[in-house]
Amino acid sequence: MMTTNTQRLLLSRWQPFSWSPLREFQEEMQLVRERFAAGNRPALSDSYPPVNIWGDSDKVYAEAELPGMQLEHLEIYVTEENQLTIQGERRQRELDKGVWYGQERGFGQFSRTIVLPVKVDAGKVEARFEQGVLLVTLPKSEAARPRRISVNDMVNSPVANGPPIKKEQRTEPEKPEVSPGLCYSPRVDVLESDEESLLFADLPGVKPADVDVRFDNGELIIAGRCPLRHEGANYLLSEYGVGDFYRAFTISEQVDWQKISGELKNGVLTVHLPKADKAKPKKITVTGE
Repeated sequence: MMTTNTQRLLLSRWQPFSWSPLREFQEEMQLVRERFAAGNRPALSDSYPPVNIWGDSDKVYAEAELPGMQLEHLEIYVTEENQLTIQGERRQRELDKGVWYGQERGFGQFSRTIVLPVKVDAGKVEARFEQGVLLVTLPKSEAARPRRISVNDMVNSPVANGPPIKKEQRTEPEKPEVSPGLCYSPRVDVLESDEESLLFADLPGVKPADVDVRFDNGELIIAGRCPLRHEGANYLLSEYGVGDFYRAFTISEQVDWQKISGELKNGVLTVHLPKADKAKPKKITVTGE
């Protein structure tokens, strides 16, 4: 169970986000609605998805966060022996009723091609998609793998017309201090219907057991624990960070907080906020002669 800490540094997974705790839920969503008005829904950028790339002596690894993606809408190609292409379409969830009250999450088609630093064996490439995170493993081609070169040991051995070579003591550089993990503010969409409000939040890399959704003193808190992945990796390209998620909203009395529920699938959290009976619209019967 995670504890909340309003002093933690909050960042968006992809771009800076202005986060304000204790703001009224309706007021915050109104700002979002003004930012993304009708016909100006946030679209995916040309550099989507952001990618982290690292490698070892035998393989290159590429990771991308794609919350809410379906496998049938995702394609991966390797061309020219060193070009990785990730393309597909992030589709918005189709709902029968309701009005979008705020949208921060982008949708649409995307295509991203990245030139790898070495040639890879396209026939042995593997890909895995879990909790909204794509991991592509690309074995290096035989020619690109490092080879150990045998060198005769001349240390302390006689050298013609000269003294033995002196072995110098190697000094290891000091390791930098590890910086504390960051906490990110997830992007959310809100849909409102007569019966409830739905909140969709992107939480890539978070498992259901690591999500904490709670209601406390009139505040809805969303927290997700996302441990560092591939710690110690030597990154060749790093376009996004990994860390925990946190965001809070003040909920009005119009929500029946005792019936709030949520589910997490493919890195997207859906929170159901049922309206209290007194807040539900009531049909007024009009009679006349």
